[in-house]
Amino acid sequence: MDIAQEPVEAAPADRRSRLGWVTENALVRAVGRIPLPLGAKLTVGFAMIATLLVVGSSFFVADGIQTIVSGALRGLSDTRLPLLFAAISYWLIGFATAWGLAFPGRFGAIGVWIGLSCGTAVYALLLLLRFQWLSRRAIRSRLDRVAVVSPPP
Repeated sequence: MDIAQEPVEAAPADRRSRLGWVTENALVRAVGRIPLPLGAKLTVGFAMIATLLVVGSSFFVADGIQTIVSGALRGLSDTRLPLLFAAISYWLIGFATAWGLAFPGRFGAIGVWIGLSCGTAVYALLLLLRFQWLSRRAIRSRLDRVAVVSPPP
């Protein structure tokens, strides 16, 4: 059986590493053949990579929060206002910040990711505030019903 026909798990370790090396080498060669405009370079400094990792990590934290809270709001059958929050957060705040930092601010890719992170963070914050407001309203209405039903001492 040829290495290309074996499942990756079934291949011995030396064949798996060879398969990974061959795949990586093929991808690098394929990307290297893409014609680029004159003067374009694919070199990125380590400082830019480190900055993108930090900004990306802040994006993933905010994205995790908004995913959990939007699921909780969906469970409360609240879907219309979160849609409006998403439009405001991503298009008005996130896109405008990303464009402003990337092009006039000359931050490039880092500016795009900062803008996306800002939009996601604002969305998560708005969803948290909405969930808190709905939860407090539900608790107050239940407490009012309990207070009305129970007789005074």
